[in-house]
Amino acid sequence: MNKKYIFVYDGAGDRPISSLGNLTPIQYAQMPTLDDLAYEGAQALITVIDDVIAPESDSGCMALLSYDPLKYYTGRGPLEAYGAGMYKEDYSCVAFRVNFASYQNGKLERRTARGLSDFELRTLTEDINQLLKLDDYHGTTFKLISYRNHRGIVCFYNKEIELSGDVSYTDPGFKRNGYFGLNISNYTPIPQECIPLDETDAAMHTAKIINIFVERAHIVLQNHCINLVRESKGQLRANYLLVRDGGDFPEQMPSFTGLYKKRLTIFGQLSAEKAIAQLIGADFVFSRQKEAESDACYFSKLIGQILSVQSEVIFAHLKGPDEPGHDNKPLEKVKALESLDKNFLCPFMRHVDKSDTVVVTCDHATPCELKLHSNDKVPIVVYGAGIKDNTERFGEEWSNGDLPIAFAKELMPFLLL
Repeated sequence: MNKKYIFVYDGAGDRPISSLGNLTPIQYAQMPTLDDLAYEGAQALITVIDDVIAPESDSGCMALLSYDPLKYYTGRGPLEAYGAGMYKEDYSCVAFRVNFASYQNGKLERRTARGLSDFELRTLTEDINQLLKLDDYHGTTFKLISYRNHRGIVCFYNKEIELSGDVSYTDPGFKRNGYFGLNISNYTPIPQECIPLDETDAAMHTAKIINIFVERAHIVLQNHCINLVRESKGQLRANYLLVRDGGDFPEQMPSFTGLYKKRLTIFGQLSAEKAIAQLIGADFVFSRQKEAESDACYFSKLIGQILSVQSEVIFAHLKGPDEPGHDNKPLEKVKALESLDKNFLCPFMRHVDKSDTVVVTCDHATPCELKLHSNDKVPIVVYGAGIKDNTERFGEEWSNGDLPIAFAKELMPFLLL
């Protein structure tokens, strides 16, 4: 069976870095397998969404699956909540993305409380769910889930009043642009009050609920035993919740099989990716690396899972390079990229048939200098029969080849139509 494998390196794109000899982490990293694909295949630099919006992983993957985020995206919060099964029938529901942050003396020490262990994050989340009450505001209830170091999703429910996602962010590092969040450079590190963005009662009620929720969550978190222990170890407290990327319900999208007459399996690590799979009729496999699991062990199992599925199109979102980009750790990003090449791509390519096609690209760039996602173009390589240009290595400045793809949303039509 002719198969199409699309491997998406999370946040791998970057900009030249002086400490790396003015190379990007991709260019600096030793990735012989990926360079071989570039030499034998064809490349391009592609725009993920447009020249303004910095993609998130969900919107970036949506675009690579050919679903234009400018048309279908309704926010990270709704997608995560939908994929996690958080919506309730007979309730007015609204979902938001949450960051556990570090706050002291009226200012944010960090917008993202990185370094929380799974146990710490789980314990803080459980206690917020158990101890924090909102039912004194028109019978409001909520559910908070968390994942991956400092991230979470909160869904608010009400039977008495209508709720709305049309409210502002409390996270000062972003401003709302429709359903997308735009990075704010040189922001003042002070949490913002949530305000309604229209004159409806639903938006007014939701803004008040969020402000109450944030205030009460801070009370629960501030002197929590987890945070006291963290502080005793010289670590920052994870004592504040920042709220953004809200919305009411995700947008239904055309069936992938209906569009391309192919079955699709998505391997991902986020509820938002599961939601996308559900909304387009694809199969989904959770593929998160365990906290103490080595790259070699994790990728070996993942390769086995990928090779076992019967779908004609396999799409895998691979973590690793993004977090070092957020932390401005270029060498750690290089290390993550080299591990992907050594422990995943190299052994995987031993199983590829001559009739198969392999794609490697990024869902977005996470430049170390920014410590945030950017709207930079990202490299893409397509390796398969009859696909060849004159590029020789994979990397931002080396990938401007003859592959006839300018936007992420054009990849699937190129491969399948």
